[in-house]
Amino acid sequence: MQVRITVIESPPGSLIRVDGWLAGDGVAELLRVVDSSAAPASLLLRDLRGADAAGIAALRAMEDRGLALRDPSPYIRLMLAEAGSHEAPESLRRRHSETPVKTRGHA
Repeated sequence: MQVRITVIESPPGSLIRVDGWLAGDGVAELLRVVDSSAAPASLLLRDLRGADAAGIAALRAMEDRGLALRDPSPYIRLMLAEAGSHEAPESLRRRHSETPVKTRGHA
């Protein structure tokens, strides 16, 4: 399966939908599309099924540049977290921070 990239332009920016498998020439095409899209741009990853190492690295780099990665599958979130083990993606940080932490008081 190859990647399908669809751009939805609407004020104030662009929604870039990425479907299929992000690899090879698809990574370069996604970077080209993102660079030519109206800012602020976000990536809708709901139907992204997988990506090779270059695809995950590109997604991490785009997230680091401030692009929102919207609705990634648990599998893609895991791949992004492993690729940037020094820091989890914003979606994982937000979810984790909402989890209550139990602490013991000192007696």
